[in-house]
Amino acid sequence: MTNFLYRQPDLIFIHIHKTGGTSIRAALRNRQDWAGGYIPHDWPKVRSLAVTRNPVSRFLSTINMFRFGRTDIEGYYATGQLPDLTAEQALDVLEDPAIPFDRRVSNELANLKHHLLPQTHPFNCIQHADTLLRFENLDEEFRKFCDELGMSIQLPHVGASRGEDRKLRQSDLTPRDLERIAHNYQRDFEQLGYAFPTDTVPEALEPLSEDPWPTLRFHLKGKTVAARDRLPDPNADLSCFLVETVTAGPGKTWAGRARDLTEHFNQLEPEFHGRPRLAHLLACVIVVLRRDMDDAAARKIFHRIVTEHGAALAGELNIRWLTSVCDTFMDVSDNAEVRATAMAGSLLANTVKLAESERRLFQPNLPGKPEIQFGRGGPLFDGMITFWVSNGDMIDNLLARCARTLDTGGIAAPFVAEIVAKLLEFNTVWRRMIERQDKPAPTAASEDMIREIAKLLGQRAP
Repeated sequence: MTNFLYRQPDLIFIHIHKTGGTSIRAALRNRQDWAGGYIPHDWPKVRSLAVTRNPVSRFLSTINMFRFGRTDIEGYYATGQLPDLTAEQALDVLEDPAIPFDRRVSNELANLKHHLLPQTHPFNCIQHADTLLRFENLDEEFRKFCDELGMSIQLPHVGASRGEDRKLRQSDLTPRDLERIAHNYQRDFEQLGYAFPTDTVPEALEPLSEDPWPTLRFHLKGKTVAARDRLPDPNADLSCFLVETVTAGPGKTWAGRARDLTEHFNQLEPEFHGRPRLAHLLACVIVVLRRDMDDAAARKIFHRIVTEHGAALAGELNIRWLTSVCDTFMDVSDNAEVRATAMAGSLLANTVKLAESERRLFQPNLPGKPEIQFGRGGPLFDGMITFWVSNGDMIDNLLARCARTLDTGGIAAPFVAEIVAKLLEFNTVWRRMIERQDKPAPTAASEDMIREIAKLLGQRAP
């Protein structure tokens, strides 16, 4: 949920839905800042407070709010958004991994899941609270907490649901409903000390670990993330990102630029569909370094990724990001040998990019490998002559030298090797020339070919 920083008193209030948080926020004043799903690093180290509630009672309260609305508010929550909602349907939403909970999608089901999320889920940040109050005894416990702060604050009662005589109650839940509630909220019952609603108590679970990159998944729209929080902790265990797969729907290469970095990171996700999250993280780190080459956290994460996981990760990147990795090596590496290797990869990829761009922009788009030669070769410029397509060994020699050089190792080598492999795999000048080498080069274009080119160019054939 949303976390709030207050001054006088100096306090972080961790607001978990349906635990009386609206009442506490109404009682407190001098709110200074807020953040969704994480505690910013630049917030002061002050007291932190959260309220917990019996998971069954909280579950029912959420359903009743979505069925009937609230009494103290106008707008969206004033009326029931899902008036026919049942406990079974609510549990289906909670268990559906395709429905997000982090506010990146705005619809009724996503909002319902946002409210149903277990209190102990890392998004709710309850692990950061040094003081936990119970909703069941909130008036008394909040008064005592205020006494400790030397304050006298009256707690108003706001946020109640409408439809008192029609509310869903625990007696309306089926045994199957209670089993599913016990399963989905097991950590809440265990860690917060509430009794299970079923006779059978499941085997204890380990607490969920904190999300190492909360601002990516839990970012609330309209809130700018501070520089220190936009990437994972530079000392975090990166192996978890190698085993996590990006599940965002597949999409084309996004070449845009978003002013908000977290939005930019999210726009890049479809390009990494089905690939390790670490590949996406590497791309995001490069984006940060493009904007601020001196960002210490980004530099450290970049060097850790390429050093600790470069060999495994290179094959997961397309040539766009392989080239960007090489460019970044040249920008931030202190090792001259690494910079030189990376420069070779970047020059190679970008030279082919220029050649293929010129071909697409200024030459007819003929299918298949080239079959006609318009000239017989000869000088190009400054002593350079054309490649001997039929019998030239330049490509073989170049690949052999690349292999020998890259075999010597170095953290840039896996990325350059992948660039070479992709230039041979896809329809590039390298591959086309290799495919032509086993066939004799024709001496001139046929009249049929000239007419075909003239048609493509919109010109009249001779």
